[in-house]
Amino acid sequence: MTKTAKIAWSIATLGVLVATASISFAIYCAISFQRGTELWNEGVAAASRGDFDTAISKYDAALRTRLGDSSAGIVYSNRGLAYNSKKLLDSAVSDFTKALRLHPGLVEAYIGRSFAYIRQGQIDKALGDTDAAIQLNPNSRDAYQNRAIVFLWKKEFDRAISDLSEAIRCDPANADLYARRGNAFAAKGDYDAAMASCESAIRLAPKSVEAYLGRAAVWEQQNRWYEAINDYDTAYQLAPDAGKAKVASILQAARARADAFPKTQRRLESYASEKRAFDLLNQGIKAQSQRKYDEAIRLYSEALAAGPGLHNRAVILSNRGTAFAFLKQREKSTRDYDEAIRLNPVFVEAYYNRGINHRELKQFDKAIADFSETIRLNPRYARAYLHRGSIYLRQRKFEQANKDYNAVVAEIDQLEPEIRHSLLNDIAWLRATFPQQSLRDGKQALSEATQACELTEWKNGAYLDTLAAAYAEAGDFENAVKFQAHAIELSAASTDQQAGIRKRLELYRKKKPYRE
Repeated sequence: MTKTAKIAWSIATLGVLVATASISFAIYCAISFQRGTELWNEGVAAASRGDFDTAISKYDAALRTRLGDSSAGIVYSNRGLAYNSKKLLDSAVSDFTKALRLHPGLVEAYIGRSFAYIRQGQIDKALGDTDAAIQLNPNSRDAYQNRAIVFLWKKEFDRAISDLSEAIRCDPANADLYARRGNAFAAKGDYDAAMASCESAIRLAPKSVEAYLGRAAVWEQQNRWYEAINDYDTAYQLAPDAGKAKVASILQAARARADAFPKTQRRLESYASEKRAFDLLNQGIKAQSQRKYDEAIRLYSEALAAGPGLHNRAVILSNRGTAFAFLKQREKSTRDYDEAIRLNPVFVEAYYNRGINHRELKQFDKAIADFSETIRLNPRYARAYLHRGSIYLRQRKFEQANKDYNAVVAEIDQLEPEIRHSLLNDIAWLRATFPQQSLRDGKQALSEATQACELTEWKNGAYLDTLAAAYAEAGDFENAVKFQAHAIELSAASTDQQAGIRKRLELYRKKKPYRE
């Protein structure tokens, strides 16, 4: 072999070795990245179950692999969150800073570091991080929430309330946010708004410990000790076993403050009046639940005469208005709702109940206005969507009606379990059989009718009748015939209704849908 050939051969061999080494390194990197991802996921799983020591250990191991800068940045941020949970704040700040160096613009790292700064008392640094997070993501609930905490530290209550309202916009079903906004209103001294926000929290999550603690704190700041202790006690009853000791400590301290509160004769009289009004209110609610409406009205009237505060006065008036409504005394009912709303302009139930009253009086525009205000105040109020949709349907505003019925189905879990199946069936029937094509939707009707049948274990003949109509609207006449025959077997309908069910069966056999 000539010298030139030997040199060429050596170069070729070296190229093969380099290529082989490159391939081996690439394989190593790929395997290392895969292992790093597995460790990262194991860390996330450990953190989600509260095992932060294991999570940190897994994140440590993941960071020793070749994840790449962007992924490593996220792992540092996750480890920072674990350090935050263990109150190792210096370590948390260090990790979030590394995360942002490797992964600039990582919103979660700004949020996590801002929380650590808050707990360290470095408020201006926390403000800078929350501002950066919001600039990167204007829909970040946690960024607005953390910035609200900063503003509360600074006693800038209006800005804190504004940010908590933005956090609620980002997550309108989060009851804790309403409770925190209630406390911010209370710190500002706006007790009516504070109470309204806390009650929104309780409506969204009737078993939320934080919601009741929030409302208790609002009562306490007004020296309304009877109501405060009642809410603290409710929070204790609702607390999980692991959290009872903490809530018990809060309750015990609140009772001590109540006992130590200087009770002048005037304050004693006010306390006694509130307690009597509160007791009479509960007696009225019990009578009303037993359909003893005249007795309920008498008790509510006595409660009003006892001299309750503005909040309880609005509640009592609204309840008495409902009792009058049950007795068809619409003018008296409306007057009570009007006064309740005047006293508490964000009283959701009063708007809703007055809307029902207007609907029964055929004052449909007024009813729509009240249901719309109910929905504005509580976007998850399914009953308000239902009644407003029914009015829109009556007015042949089919597009608006359809949107409201969609909202009812989306918020069906906000309704009592015993009525969900009936409402799903009614909406499915409408979508399957309504003469106006713009309101019909076979696919949605099938989904809603199926849910209604599942909730009643496929034992309700009327619901199977609806399901068959939905299949027919969707063009599946084989299943329409099948379920209509089953509906006939189960139906306990009258003779006339049975005739209608059989008539629909014949339509489906002819491959024709049913129209109302």
